Amino acid sequence: MDQSDWIAIAAVLAAIASAAYASRGNAIAKRALQLAELQESRRTPAIDVYLDSGLWTRLPDNSQEYMYLVTISNPTDIDNSIARCELRFNYHRKGGLTTNFKVTSIARAPKLTVFGKTTLLDVPQHIPARGSTSGLVLFNVPAALVDGVSLESTSLVFTDANGLVFDLQSPPLKEVVDESGLAS
Repeated sequence: MDQSDWIAIAAVLAAIASAAYASRGNAIAKRALQLAELQESRRTPAIDVYLDSGLWTRLPDNSQEYMYLVTISNPTDIDNSIARCELRFNYHRKGGLTTNFKVTSIARAPKLTVFGKTTLLDVPQHIPARGSTSGLVLFNVPAALVDGVSLESTSLVFTDANGLVFDLQSPPLKEVVDESGLAS
């Protein structure tokens, strides 16, 4: 082996070492990118809504009152808020027409106290970063909207301060007949 062979071998070894070093640098850069993307995703507005239970009752004026216990969490690193909460009814009217309507939540004490001293969730509602809030969401549906309709489904629609809409299928509702208990 002459001197040029040794130079070639040294060049190959240097290239291999350089490739290994570059590969390690690439792995570190990929991990740094993943961490940066994860950190950025925590700055993207989001909320998580948990629907605990739902009740409804017919009031003396034939309107209906719907009550839901909800917990709203903010898993992100920025504050958020619930700007709007609506209850959407999908129904079938006599004559074959299927449609829906929305009712906005109201901020007053419920007529019935079956949930005890549960806090009323007033909308708009601030939710701090990495925080949560819970309470009772209340809706009053006038009798004129529900007379002669066959209810197919209900869902709660939450809109946050950033305009993101979260549509959740309502849990099965229990009817409250009076303060003493639920309908059978």
